Amino acid sequence: ADVLSCYFPLSFSPPPDMVKRVTRQDLLAALFDAYTSTPQLFPHVVQLLADRFPSPKSETKVDGLSLLQKCLKDFAEELRDDFQDDSLLEQVWELIRAQILHTDSNLLSVVGQLCCNL
Repeated sequence: ADVLSCYFPLSFSPPPDMVKRVTRQDLLAALFDAYTSTPQLFPHVVQLLADRFPSPKSETKVDGLSLLQKCLKDFAEELRDDFQDDSLLEQVWELIRAQILHTDSNLLSVVGQLCCNL
């Protein structure tokens, strides 16, 4: 997880003269796939997001909620079966709640949409 954490939040702008187009979205999808490759990374994702969400960058918050959404969707069954530790679920709820309560009005609709899809 520490190896991946240096790539989040993702900062990438392809050079204009690049022959084969790689987009930020392509890299973000690959990063999310790495984070969701095993349910054992989920506690690390929760901690990563707790560390990164205070960022003033709206892109970090949107990407973080998207990653959380993907984790919860991909790991739903494992979370029910393997994670009996309520403190992890409480941390997830606190992350979501903080984003709902402390998001600036320009991002509120995006945060609401992502949270509704969790």
